[in-house]
Amino acid sequence: MQKQRAVGLAIVAGLAMSAGAQESVSRTPAGAQGLPGDAVSVDSTVGMSQVGAYRVDLVPMFSSGGTVFGIAPIIKSPKSDPNFFNNLTSAFGMSSDQLTGVPFPQSTYFFWDQPSLGIHPTENAGTGVAVDPSNGGTVLSTQLAALMADFGGDGNNITSAIINFNPERPRELYITRVNTAINILPGEIGDSAQFGVGGIDASGNAYIRADGFGVTGPDPLTGDNYYHIDVLGRNGAVVNAISDSGVAQDATTRLVANDATTHNTPTAFPASVAGGPSVAGSRFDGTWVRGFNTIVFDATHLDASIVEQRGNVQIVPISLMNGSVATGALLGKTVAGGNTDSINIWDIDATGNVLRTSGLTPPVAVSDPVDAYTVDTSDPLFGAWRFEHYRSQVSFRGGNGPAAVGRTIDGMGIAASTAYLIDGLGSVDPFNAIVAAHFDPADPEGTATWVLVAWIDFFDPEFRGKPIKDADGNVIGNLVSLDQVTGGQPLGPSMSAPAIDAAGNIWFVSAVALDKVDGNGQPFVDFDTALIRAVYDPASGGYTLERVLEQGFVRQGLNSCTDYQVQFFGVADSNSVSSGTLFSSGITSGTWNNVDNTGFDPADPRNLGGIVLTADITYDVDGDGDFDDPTSTGGDPNSGDESYQVLLYIGNIDKGFGFCSADLDFDGDADADDFFAYLDQFAAGACAADRDFDGDADADDFFAYLDAFAAGC
Repeated sequence: MQKQRAVGLAIVAGLAMSAGAQESVSRTPAGAQGLPGDAVSVDSTVGMSQVGAYRVDLVPMFSSGGTVFGIAPIIKSPKSDPNFFNNLTSAFGMSSDQLTGVPFPQSTYFFWDQPSLGIHPTENAGTGVAVDPSNGGTVLSTQLAALMADFGGDGNNITSAIINFNPERPRELYITRVNTAINILPGEIGDSAQFGVGGIDASGNAYIRADGFGVTGPDPLTGDNYYHIDVLGRNGAVVNAISDSGVAQDATTRLVANDATTHNTPTAFPASVAGGPSVAGSRFDGTWVRGFNTIVFDATHLDASIVEQRGNVQIVPISLMNGSVATGALLGKTVAGGNTDSINIWDIDATGNVLRTSGLTPPVAVSDPVDAYTVDTSDPLFGAWRFEHYRSQVSFRGGNGPAAVGRTIDGMGIAASTAYLIDGLGSVDPFNAIVAAHFDPADPEGTATWVLVAWIDFFDPEFRGKPIKDADGNVIGNLVSLDQVTGGQPLGPSMSAPAIDAAGNIWFVSAVALDKVDGNGQPFVDFDTALIRAVYDPASGGYTLERVLEQGFVRQGLNSCTDYQVQFFGVADSNSVSSGTLFSSGITSGTWNNVDNTGFDPADPRNLGGIVLTADITYDVDGDGDFDDPTSTGGDPNSGDESYQVLLYIGNIDKGFGFCSADLDFDGDADADDFFAYLDQFAAGACAADRDFDGDADADDFFAYLDAFAAGC
């Protein structure tokens, strides 16, 4: 940890390696404006528009606590409207499981390390170089998956990414991008379905909800429907259009058809533990859904203390009791018609049978053992605990999993959700807290100890909440109510749902107030939105917050060789939590590469199997440093920059040697092989040789590498 912190503070900029991905910008446009960009059309079958395979390289980033992670945009949403670079993104999710020691699903991937290359058949100048990461089948990979929904006009589409990497080269991701489902039949006008996400497992089994709400096209769906799409089985020569008759469907199975009972969005019961594809979901009648060839509905998952269920199901491949292979979680009520005040969890065997249920309800008062603060719901201002991240469109569109469940690094079970604190403010309440129950897996209800993970202080004059800290424990900012960032439009909520990693750390998106100093040495407060990691402390059972990613983050993409800025990722929409924010389904529950984390520090980056987040990023294509989206309100329409809705991946890039920017072959040493590899990149003028991200590989970069090399690993 100290080694990572030292490098993080020194930040020898850059990470040299060859590159390639849909982390790309278009060929030089004919005019000054950045449009049309290089996002592929949702209904094109030319080239890699439906199924594409490419490499994306993770760029290092450092949390405020000094931990190094890698980040990269792995997929862009498709393009429907010529007036924008691509469609707006909505709900997303990631496989809760991962596969190790499996073949790469493609024999050929494309990579590039210069602007203008990419997978678009006409708006990129080429696809780069074809590579075989398996070395003829001798190298096996680790595999994860992710998916996201998008919308533009009548279009509502699903895109998936199968993510593979060689554990010996953790900074290189090999992506199979698949246009998974569209809702407009080829050649028709108007939509035939509307989608909700949904879940995916590491094997590429994607599950979505579909209905006919407000559709205007032919052959419309009716009632509620669940679909399974075999992502790796998709035919790149055809589109997969969902309609009632299924006339244009590919690699798709309808699991629930035109049901009159309202269903929440489904998730995956991972095939890696279920023995094959299996859906899981919940319905408004209090039952849950599971199966594949035979779909079962019953209420066996509900604990006796839970009288009503709320929200979408999350399933993680974590065993909390003997005989189980997974654990489910959703929200519940202990009083009919009362507040949603509890988390319901249940243990599942490989056939989908429920082995045990537990209802976890926080006590009246819950405290933070690290940063002293207590929420006491006996105060009339608070009323009672309310878990509300299932309201409005979430049941139908996603995201999935307002309640999270997992294990801590010291073997305790953990369940968590986001509470709304002020009675009467409803689903736009900006005063939130994340609370977690730690429990002995042998007796969840009898041993549960509740802690405050994150909180916003209604009684503070600036509505500041739990502090965010740096590597030395200094406070660098605080959680804050969303209205401090937005001016009240939207008002709240201020925090996403929690997502739990393999150490019991809790990840979430929140409004923040970061204390900074400008170029003239003057202090100021940056009100922003940030991805936060709450690092678990086994000794106290509490959490310390660190900033992982904030709006305004800038990096040079190693594939596009172009700086991009993360300009937006949100928490709330106009009347509730946003479908496009983080939910518990946005993270992989295991460690990186499924390594044994016994003895790891909870902050070790290998406790993160991977996390995804949708964001709006803008590339500084014209090189003027302003990241100006020409399609935005108030933007310069003549800007040459390009702005995209993407799915960001954040994960570990350390094999266990500690992060070392001079180690180009990932073997834990800075030796002659690394030195000569850098010389090759420098001589070629590769963007990977640009250590200071100024757009050139020059003497400054060469000497920067020499300094890093001399420092060793």
